[in-house]
Amino acid sequence: MKTTQPISRRRLLSGAAAAGAGLAAASLLPDSAHASRSKDTVTLQFWVNHGTEDLPLFNHVISNFQAKNPGIAIKMTNIPGDIDATMIPTHAVSGTLPDVWYNRTYDTADRANRGWTLNLNPFLQKENFSTADFWPAEVAQEVWKGQMHSLPYDFSDFGISYNKTLFDQKKIKYPPADGNWTWDDLRALAKEFVQMEGGKQTTWGIDFSPVAWGWPTIGFVLAWGGKWISKDLRTFQVATPEAAKLFQTLQDMIYIDQSAPRSATLPAGFSPWTSGKLAMVVDGSWATLGNRANIGKRFAWDVAPLPKGPTGRRPISPAGGAWSIATNSKHPNEAWEWIKFLTSTQSTNILISEPTRSIPGRQTSAKEWVRVARSGKQPPAHVAVFANTMPEAFPVPTVPYYNELATITSNYVGAMLNSKKPVPATLLKWEQDGNAAIKKYKF
Repeated sequence: MKTTQPISRRRLLSGAAAAGAGLAAASLLPDSAHASRSKDTVTLQFWVNHGTEDLPLFNHVISNFQAKNPGIAIKMTNIPGDIDATMIPTHAVSGTLPDVWYNRTYDTADRANRGWTLNLNPFLQKENFSTADFWPAEVAQEVWKGQMHSLPYDFSDFGISYNKTLFDQKKIKYPPADGNWTWDDLRALAKEFVQMEGGKQTTWGIDFSPVAWGWPTIGFVLAWGGKWISKDLRTFQVATPEAAKLFQTLQDMIYIDQSAPRSATLPAGFSPWTSGKLAMVVDGSWATLGNRANIGKRFAWDVAPLPKGPTGRRPISPAGGAWSIATNSKHPNEAWEWIKFLTSTQSTNILISEPTRSIPGRQTSAKEWVRVARSGKQPPAHVAVFANTMPEAFPVPTVPYYNELATITSNYVGAMLNSKKPVPATLLKWEQDGNAAIKKYKF
């Protein structure tokens, strides 16, 4: 139920896109770096998949690195769009992956299980390298069978963005900035904003679209006391009474309360959130700049922590980007020096915090992210909730079958939220299809 689309984080870290993107900007290395090379210089191939506005930031970090490591040159290749679906698998099979490349945290197990990514434990142990500054939930997604296969870049979670103007018009208190509220509180609040005109609904209370996106679904299920995957990672266990209560609640909010929009009832291209017709939306940490640009001065807005589920925990199961070393790299030691520098606090500040992208992978950089996001007195005033609630995230392990299960999940959750399909029966079929998919994987 992707109705409001409040900023696409490359359409939310998920799935296949841009199969024919091709290689762009093949060598984006600063000229000064080229000039300093000698015949003894080791050149590392480095792949990113970012917008052109980010490339000067990477060049900045590359220049900083090469100033301290003159014997290592970085040749950056930018591949616009999502490189996960075709580029990485194609080059992995042929043994031609770059030395270092942009990975997804939820792809760690699949790529490690296939032997595409280098085990980083020997480097960590040799240098007594601490991962304590990285978010624990992100580290959990970068480990496969006790081995760490990437280092963090960024991490994405959610909060509740809300339209202060609508709240003020109805003289209703804003969602609590301290996060002391429950989903029942949110449901009651959302009902207050249902408005009809001429037989048509014109205002809604809440859009919880991300619950159907795959990786955020997990946090919702667990926060309601449900189960996801067994400890041995071989059994999918979603068909529980707790999960049934979650999805029945969400379905009722759409069809009984009418407080949540349904995509089939909205005009094409219409966004209730940015148009000012939606009181609250489950929105991502990466959306700050986009919301500022898309909303402008149309209405005042802010953000609050996600409300707690019946377990007393918030439905937070983040996902993010990371940097991996290919097993086919001929220069693993130099590649390690590069990703170690690339994920340092200084580099993370340059790449993530200062341009206000999503939450940095380093907790020390999150402080800078909050400072920059607050500067200029632009909304949201409580932007720090994204970083402050990150420690509450569920440490969901990565699995080799993530992408297939995410597609199945999106289909079944979408079915429950875009129709009145019976929830218990749908959960059972979802579980059966998930387990059938898992059986195809060897690990």
